[in-house]
Amino acid sequence: MDLRDFSQKSINDLNNDFKKTVFNKADKIEEELKQKEPETYESINDAYNKYSSMSGDSLVDELLKVTKQQKEEGNFDKTQIENTYNMLYPMLNDEQRKKLDSLIKMIL
Repeated sequence: MDLRDFSQKSINDLNNDFKKTVFNKADKIEEELKQKEPETYESINDAYNKYSSMSGDSLVDELLKVTKQQKEEGNFDKTQIENTYNMLYPMLNDEQRKKLDSLIKMIL
């Protein structure tokens, strides 16, 4: 095994270890949520089941529909949107930031 093969194997091992760690942590969080807040867990699970198979365009259409409905019913919370934006923004790459900016402009 040469240095390149060794390096690639080491990187692959690290990636696999990282994935296992992340998935184990996610499983623990999911189980804790399921036990402590079953209604919240069900709500998140229902949303995942509803939206996970939708295309990007379909998700945007749904976002606009829900936003319009919330505004009509007086339930739209601009401050919550801004807080979520400010929380997410630093964690995103340039492409994701552009997409988020575009979505925010559509709904505000």
